[in-house]
Amino acid sequence: MISPKRCRRAGGVAEQGLRLADIAQHTAVAKQVQPSLLEHNERIITEQARPPVVVGLTPVCPYGLGGCWGGAHDALQRLDGIEVVRPVPDQADSVAFVYLQQDILPDVDVWRGEFEKATNKGYDMRGIEMTVSGVGTKKQSGANEQLTLAGTSTRPQLILAPFQATSQLKWDMTAQAPRPITDAEAGAYKRLSATLADHPTGVTVQVTGTLQKQGANEFSLDVRDFEVIA
Repeated sequence: MISPKRCRRAGGVAEQGLRLADIAQHTAVAKQVQPSLLEHNERIITEQARPPVVVGLTPVCPYGLGGCWGGAHDALQRLDGIEVVRPVPDQADSVAFVYLQQDILPDVDVWRGEFEKATNKGYDMRGIEMTVSGVGTKKQSGANEQLTLAGTSTRPQLILAPFQATSQLKWDMTAQAPRPITDAEAGAYKRLSATLADHPTGVTVQVTGTLQKQGANEFSLDVRDFEVIA
């Protein structure tokens, strides 16, 4: 005959086994439901209506942006006007991707100051690249020309300029220098100028390039690429 004590012990072991099995099952389900970092990154890309702002960051640590990403990720989330920071940077080109709360032109000087303070000077913010849309126009005055992108209710007019070696945000960590610009990047402004010459009243374009601050609420964009969208 089995004693009541042994029965209680056996029952306790069985209950413990059931609890462990239940925990294991819940853990397995959680792992299936929780997205991976790459999946979360892709979800953000899909959900955002506007293109990202590309931020060039060079870490002081020797392991590259991917290996020293935690501090930069946290600091970017604190910058004025940023809504979302993508959780995965581009290690090869040492750039991060962020999305703005609205269609504005960020003050890169303000961002640098905020970022430097938040990271205790652990990174160098090399600059930012924007992709913006608007009516592009070309004004010719003798041999001089000026290409502009019209402003909106939330951002000022942009002066468009050629993309040069100093405009490059893509970074070579091994050489500790910007990557060489391609022929396509170098020729983007000239192609855009020719396109706008065919549309005297302007045409809607999407332009991508490095944002430069020229003065109080005055900006230019070194055009790396463009697309006519209307």
